[in-house]
Amino acid sequence: MKAKFLLLFGLSVAILSGCNGGGDLDANGIPHKLVFGMFAGDKPGQTKHAMEPIRVYLQKKLGMDVEFIFTTDYTATIEALRTKKIGAANLGPFAYVLATQKPGVECIATLGINGNPAMYHSSIFTNPGTGIKTMDDVKKTLQKLNALFC
Repeated sequence: MKAKFLLLFGLSVAILSGCNGGGDLDANGIPHKLVFGMFAGDKPGQTKHAMEPIRVYLQKKLGMDVEFIFTTDYTATIEALRTKKIGAANLGPFAYVLATQKPGVECIATLGINGNPAMYHSSIFTNPGTGIKTMDDVKKTLQKLNALFC
């Protein structure tokens, strides 16, 4: 049970890249080893220690070797996905958005609460002098900015 909890906690947003993560494929196109990347955080030693039971659990359940690659930031993890150095990754919400802006990366699991998917809420604050009062005003402003910078 502890391993399942750790798995759900550790896979807050799991991303799968359409690749073998640097491993050889069997006759069915399945990699012999799952290479899983993640940002190690401010305390890499603790992260590595906490993730070891999840690695062992995944290895047992998947019936293949599982290797965790710990990076120094989310950008490195995203680039490892894009360049097919890893086959899966654990990303936070903003890193997920960045990773999925290019084809070949998709979300396979998100952490939820009591069986319901997780949701993120945002608030928008503006200076009264901007004239932005509705979501339509926000959309129009973003379209103008997009035209200027893209």
